[in-house]
Amino acid sequence: MAHISDRKYAEEMGLDIEQVRKMIRRLDIPFLSSGKGDNMVYMFDSDDLNEKLTAMKKTKKDRKRGPRKKK
Repeated sequence: MAHISDRKYAEEMGLDIEQVRKMIRRLDIPFLSSGKGDNMVYMFDSDDLNEKLTAMKKTKKDRKRGPRKKK
């Protein structure tokens, strides 16, 4: 398990910290938060995040609508 902070992940991916935090919460990834206010940091397993993102992309592809039927 390679834990990483939300700030470092955001910097590596070129994202805003709030975007990363929303993504962590939305994908229901376990995380540890420490600090308060501007000093708050989320620690999470980057492997879990990557697995959930790839799974989400696969389900989106499966849901894509096919060609329209002609009447």
